[in-house]
Amino acid sequence: MVTSDWIAAVAVAISLISALLAWLSAAQARRQADAVLGEVKPTFGVYQAEYVEYSRQATLKFEILNHNRRALLVHELSFQYPDDVIVFADHDDLTGVIGSIIEAVKEGGRTKKFAIPHRVKGCGMNAVPHELVIPFRCGWRTDLRPKSFRFCFKAKYRQEGDLATDRAYGCVDVEPPNILP
Repeated sequence: MVTSDWIAAVAVAISLISALLAWLSAAQARRQADAVLGEVKPTFGVYQAEYVEYSRQATLKFEILNHNRRALLVHELSFQYPDDVIVFADHDDLTGVIGSIIEAVKEGGRTKKFAIPHRVKGCGMNAVPHELVIPFRCGWRTDLRPKSFRFCFKAKYRQEGDLATDRAYGCVDVEPPNILP
């Protein structure tokens, strides 16, 4: 190879690297602009809350954070967990907790479809995202020592103004609480 061929090859390599770096910079700039303008996808998650006392029930929290300026419309929530676990909505008062347990045992449903989609408000530019937190309690149906289990969810949603729906999935491994011997 002649020296001019080497120079041309190096120039081509440098231009390809420069083009790649420019493309990566443009993609990052677009992500940052979308975040400033409020065009960010929502986040969904489920986690187990800390234990504050001895109990036979675990506390879970299902959380939706809408970082987008447009409202989030939740069409359906599905939960998956073992049959020997009962999951019910958490309440501040004992009457509400007992009512939730009875409803969970009666219905046994794990999918909640909303006739009119549940709406989570959007937020403005550089604002704190709106959140929806749904607390749950989990109890074990058997009298045997509770075992760990996996609690999974599937959410079907769309942003206001969009026609297509998206899905979000997630899981948490639930550890049994401290139980008095």
